[in-house]
Amino acid sequence: MKTFTVNLGDISVEASDTDDILLQKAKNHLPQALKRLGEKAGQEAWATMERGLRNSPLKPNNSSTGKAKFIREAATEFAKTATAAEKKNITESIYEQLQQQRNAKA
Repeated sequence: MKTFTVNLGDISVEASDTDDILLQKAKNHLPQALKRLGEKAGQEAWATMERGLRNSPLKPNNSSTGKAKFIREAATEFAKTATAAEKKNITESIYEQLQQQRNAKA
């Protein structure tokens, strides 16, 4: 399974942020993180499909509109179907990254 890193550049972290504040920021960022991870998964799926159809008589839809729609739908589906355990793991990962950012500022 491939792992992805979520860009957290848009979350402000201060050296004075407590662990509770960081956890709340992580929870607030979860919907955006799920969308970004879904987009990444959609991009990977699209690339895999294109590679698989390269020598096939079937031709993939190469339009940028088709690709954008596929990625958008993948992001929505990923966010809707993420399990509680997956959401918890993603939130914990965000929280840990925020802690690292805070500690780097201390």
